[in-house]
Amino acid sequence: AQLCAEAVERDPTCLCPGCGRLTRLYCARCVQTSLPLPEPLSLGMKVLVYRHPKEPLVKSSSSPLPLLAPEVEVKEWTDAAAAEAAQGFPPGTWLVYPRGDAVDAGAVDWRAVDRL
Repeated sequence: AQLCAEAVERDPTCLCPGCGRLTRLYCARCVQTSLPLPEPLSLGMKVLVYRHPKEPLVKSSSSPLPLLAPEVEVKEWTDAAAAEAAQGFPPGTWLVYPRGDAVDAGAVDWRAVDRL
């Protein structure tokens, strides 16, 4: 993490190793960076994040998450994603959504959760 912070202080722009475009910190299109990153986190579960189609990739805080944890997948919410979600998810999947009656994360037995 220290190497990444030092590299960003020197120059926050980098060439994307995937498409060769000049980007700031990471390429939102390819989800790649040439900056030195810390070792990826192992979350112990798959995480699927649906991004609203009106949220720009470059402004999204979820877009770079796969750089830090390979179990994270970010998809845009489209008609195809809605159809996929309508088919349901396997047991052990939890839907995380901010609501007043949501279960507190401290009350969850995370050993039983395979997917968010």
